[in-house]
Amino acid sequence: MPKINVLPRQVAELIAAGEVIERPSSIVKELVENAIDAGSTTITVEIQHGGVRYLRVTDNGCGIEREDAPKAFLRHATSKVKGAADLDAIGTLGFRGEALASIAAVAHVEMMTKVKESVSGTLVKVSGSEVTEVSDAGCPDGTTIVVRDVFYNVPARLKFLKKDTTESGAVASIVDKIALSHPEISFSFIRDGKQIYRTPGNGDLMGAIYTVLGREFAKGMLPVDYTSGGVTVKGYISRPTASRANRSMQHFFVNGRYTRTRTCGVALEEGFRGALMVGKFPSCVLMLTMPCEMVDVNVHPAKIEVRFQSEKTVFDAVYFAVKSTLMQDGSLQPKAASHAEAPVTSPFADRTQAEQTTLPTGGFSTMTAQEFKARFQKTEEKPRETAGAKVQLREEWLPPKNREVSLDVEPDPEDFADLPQRVTEKEKREAVRQEELKKRLAEKPPVQPSTDGVEKVAAPVAYRVASSLDTDLDVDFEDEPEEVPLPVRPAEEKVSAKPAPAVRPSEEKAPARPAPQAVSEPSAPPAPQPAPPAVTVFGEVFSTYILCQIGEEFVLIDKHAAHERIRYNRLKSEGEVLSRQLLLAPVTLNLSREDHQLALEQGEALKKLGFEAEDFGGNTIILRSVPAVMADASPAELFQDALEGLSRSHAGLPAVDDILHRMACRSAVKGGDHNTRQELEALARRVASDEEVRFCPHGRPVMIRFTKRQLEKMFGRIQ
Repeated sequence: MPKINVLPRQVAELIAAGEVIERPSSIVKELVENAIDAGSTTITVEIQHGGVRYLRVTDNGCGIEREDAPKAFLRHATSKVKGAADLDAIGTLGFRGEALASIAAVAHVEMMTKVKESVSGTLVKVSGSEVTEVSDAGCPDGTTIVVRDVFYNVPARLKFLKKDTTESGAVASIVDKIALSHPEISFSFIRDGKQIYRTPGNGDLMGAIYTVLGREFAKGMLPVDYTSGGVTVKGYISRPTASRANRSMQHFFVNGRYTRTRTCGVALEEGFRGALMVGKFPSCVLMLTMPCEMVDVNVHPAKIEVRFQSEKTVFDAVYFAVKSTLMQDGSLQPKAASHAEAPVTSPFADRTQAEQTTLPTGGFSTMTAQEFKARFQKTEEKPRETAGAKVQLREEWLPPKNREVSLDVEPDPEDFADLPQRVTEKEKREAVRQEELKKRLAEKPPVQPSTDGVEKVAAPVAYRVASSLDTDLDVDFEDEPEEVPLPVRPAEEKVSAKPAPAVRPSEEKAPARPAPQAVSEPSAPPAPQPAPPAVTVFGEVFSTYILCQIGEEFVLIDKHAAHERIRYNRLKSEGEVLSRQLLLAPVTLNLSREDHQLALEQGEALKKLGFEAEDFGGNTIILRSVPAVMADASPAELFQDALEGLSRSHAGLPAVDDILHRMACRSAVKGGDHNTRQELEALARRVASDEEVRFCPHGRPVMIRFTKRQLEKMFGRIQ
């Protein structure tokens, strides 16, 4: 049996530090939380080389006394907890006393601190958990901690750190969240000698949101203020029109602490149910305030997750806060009419002041119809209407510019049989249409000679009559098959279909096939290619499924699935690098800190996918090109799909196929869209001629086929 050994203090310190300190952003989080607990009103965070080489946090808090400064680096040394009872209601961000000890175990640390009443400050230097110097120092009130060479003594942890840009993004994300959680504190973030932002620190949450998350994000927010069951929910949620493609902009804070809570996330999305499109997610910055006894923050090493005493109470508070805010938003419901204090006049506003009747303003009164007529309407004898006479409308009921308006009273032909009947415009148009129809029927249809003795007569193709006047959708069904003669059935007239016009002339066409070179010796004739089956489109149902006959089968085609597969096949055919289409006007996108950092890191991968993106400062990206095949889709949504796929690839999932699936689905025609006859026919022909278009990229079938025998069995014609 192996012998049990007691680990040396240095080894135990390194093991314990690994639970608290994961990367430079973890150090920033612990130091900034200590600064907040010290009562600071101004906090500055500065990093260089991603925080691995240099990291500094400065605050103007209460400081640390000279005799307590070295004790701060001892494990489980804290000023926030004194006994076990204090753990039942933790109101501070820090409480374990492990942060400074863990940081000092894996880095070189210098701390300068000064209390307000002291003449001079204190300098403490620690390396590898060993205090190397304690001396006087000149410094302002508060505490400044400088951390250098993170993981210098733990090479196994150092090699797992990412590039400097990635680590800088992680630090920036932590500072953003803490700055939002405490708008009453002015946060300044400096990266590689450049100040990124400085929050106002005046307690205005919207000002902090504007500074940290940007103007575009801030202008699409709605204020929230709701209390239920002892839980107060304040902050902002996004309007339904400002939804995003992922949940990266959902920020929840419990008693001033940033928290990843599934309960609040589900409550937020349930509150938006019915107000968002499928695949869209709301954004928020919500502050939850509740008694400390209702929440347990000592359940996660990094204190990122919490546990609620009553999940239902928290869920209901967030849900109804979101619901009530959306219901009160003026853009989502009509506003109630407000009654002014001034007297309300009658509808006859064109009369003189003496003729106008003033309505009472003290409220509404109830009266019968006879009382209303006697009070507000003049009794006048109505003239009798006679056939063929001019009827003069009452002058006071007409607009000011159209006083003299007459209406013709048409005579009834049954009462006046001797009068000639007037022909209406509708009857004239019908007569003209009948004449044109007779001329067409009189003409002989064009007859085309055929080698087998059967004549082909040109006839129209059946299609659905659209119910909407605006049915032309800018949808590109590219790579349509070339026109080939249709097979002739014996003893039947065959429809000669003309090629459908191109839906989008601007799209590039497939390159023409090179002409075959002449050969000196006669060669064997090529084997005849099987002709594609005849396609007849009858229409579509639910604006989603195309009804058509392909050969001897009745077929239902899901137009979205078919077009999605066609787009996906074309993307795959372009190889590893997709052709790009430059945007006439570049698009600026306001991303989350994580997505912005991912876009900068994966610049080469995005270029291969057809996106050319550049950093535009802050969290903004300027998009200059998109994949040429997807030029008709939304650039912002395509770019978000590409970023989502790249982020999933970090977990070992295939990135390229996932991204192409998303892009093809995003740009394909949707169920419910109205398409023209040419678009439906082009799509049906492509499905009939291309054997690869049978399932969409997600595995759903493109079409369902019924043979004549199957239909006859369904209707009981055969057994």
